[in-house]
Amino acid sequence: MDKRCNITAAVRARPPFEHESSELNLAKYTFDHVFTATSGNSHVYNSVGKPIVKSFLEGFNGTIFAYGQTATGKTHTIMGSETEPGIIPSAIMEIFGYIAEMSEKREFIIRLSYLELYNEMLTDLLDATPKKVSIMTNPKGGILICNLSEFVVQNSHEALEYIGMGEDARRVASTVMNDRSSRSHVIFRLMLESKEIGGDMIKISELNLVDLAGSERAHRSTQSDRFKEGVNINLSLLRLGCIINQLSNGESGITFRGSQLTRLLQNSIGGNAKTSIVCTIAPAMSEETLNTLNFASRAMNIKNRPKVTEVPKDEESLLRRLHILQKENDYLKLECESKHESNSENILMLKESLISKDAEILMLQSERDDIIWEKAELERKLELILGRTKTRVSKQALRRASFMPRPMFSETFFESGDELDDISGSPEKNTD
Repeated sequence: MDKRCNITAAVRARPPFEHESSELNLAKYTFDHVFTATSGNSHVYNSVGKPIVKSFLEGFNGTIFAYGQTATGKTHTIMGSETEPGIIPSAIMEIFGYIAEMSEKREFIIRLSYLELYNEMLTDLLDATPKKVSIMTNPKGGILICNLSEFVVQNSHEALEYIGMGEDARRVASTVMNDRSSRSHVIFRLMLESKEIGGDMIKISELNLVDLAGSERAHRSTQSDRFKEGVNINLSLLRLGCIINQLSNGESGITFRGSQLTRLLQNSIGGNAKTSIVCTIAPAMSEETLNTLNFASRAMNIKNRPKVTEVPKDEESLLRRLHILQKENDYLKLECESKHESNSENILMLKESLISKDAEILMLQSERDDIIWEKAELERKLELILGRTKTRVSKQALRRASFMPRPMFSETFFESGDELDDISGSPEKNTD
């Protein structure tokens, strides 16, 4: 990661298939790393993944994501195979190796989660129970992912088992372009808390390892379900490309709400994380390859603001408790929303509440009318006192009028003993 903390971009090319042509007419590009068809996953990890993982262990937030067209090797780069592990398993092994080395100096807690974005719907890949996962804005900045399960892991074996569970639940399908094509975006998240033994300050960091589904032309996916998936994938990647373009041009007031993907990556592009992008290309796809290279080139212009998050031990325990309460509260909110329409008792209570409010409004209106009526009476008395009417009132009657109680609607205002000359009718109650 360079001193300016720009996003770093690497390009990895795979060899052409037998039925593909490798003829290309490309412009000149410059990237932080370039990997040829003979470069292995270990080379990619050591160049791109290792610096981000090291920063993560030091307390920085980090993100690595693979971007490119379908069938160009993104999942192979991120996940790899048993004989050639990708970025995620390599990162897991290095993280727990570091924890073992530092066990006499520091204490560690590491949690993980696995999230899928499919057709703009979020799914918890580590929880078989159907539930709604949603994104909320964090008042302190960034986002909160609500209703997403997290698991504390003690060693690399446990972490890799959870990864296997998530991969089994991920949506893949056979397409014209790929026998096993990823039909969703997935994010593997690691949350690390560490402190020196006997110390009071705790470092908190987060690592996101992202495998994006590949964009493809509509005519290359002929099945209806695959076509719908492809449309949603292309739209989310298009929105991501627009955000990258706006940030690289230094524009302000950018909104990330255009898609769930851009909200999930909000902290990674233009935020406080150290970020690296691995863009995979296939030489046979000339137009798609150019689009990917342009994406990587623009992303390198984006500057992030990474910083170490360190809090006192007591504050961290409060933050963790608050985090748990927030998740419980979010779960209750989601449960209420899902049952709102079918809960007739709640609807009845709301109706009764509305009726009660209407009654209060009527009472207030009645009180307002009384005040208007009394005001009219006082104005009439004032006119009588000042002699602005043709009526002349004796001093005795005036004294009575000054202390006279408010009459009922059916009574006249002055008693028969009052010395009044010509009174042209009593004022009526104003009901306006």
